[in-house]
Amino acid sequence: MGALNLNTMKRVCKKCGVEKEIEEFVKNKACPFERERTCKECRNKRERARDNISEKHKEYYKLNKDHIKISNKKRYELNKESISLSRRTKEYRAKAKIWKRKEYIKNKERIDNRNKVYALENKDKISKHAQEYWENNKVMLHAKQKLQNQKNRDELRDTYVKDQIRRVFSIPTKTIYEYPDLIENYRQQIKVKRLLKTKKDESNETS
Repeated sequence: MGALNLNTMKRVCKKCGVEKEIEEFVKNKACPFERERTCKECRNKRERARDNISEKHKEYYKLNKDHIKISNKKRYELNKESISLSRRTKEYRAKAKIWKRKEYIKNKERIDNRNKVYALENKDKISKHAQEYWENNKVMLHAKQKLQNQKNRDELRDTYVKDQIRRVFSIPTKTIYEYPDLIENYRQQIKVKRLLKTKKDESNETS
């Protein structure tokens, strides 16, 4: 780990080994002291090198698109069972989720910019795809949303509690998120109300 001099607020870059001002390191809450271990200069060099490699891959793919597709299809057909089984396992999905999260944190700025550019350049395409998906999966999506809403209600998830606060007290969503204790306090109130209702129902049944 890069050494941090608390007195002068400097840090040694793990890549170039040079001690630099703390501001020369990108902020990252996932890292110790909320700063990347690699300085901005080294990080930018790495990003440029990665972009160059990415461009080479794109060029190679364009020149060999058909061959790559055929090769991938053959490999999938030969290993179809094992690939399908491995992707269905909880362990695989959990590892994939963790890996994706780490990659996003590491490359947040680049990924966000790439997604924004793609969204702007393909606005009509994305909108059309979303509409088609909705039309083709209406029943499934409605059932899925209904099940999700029931889970939110039963487990008193933040989404459900927030909606209840907004509906009962007419408090804007933005204000609710500014006061996280508000959600937790109201969650406890709902729990008490539900408990009292259960006791009352049990009492009525026995009487």
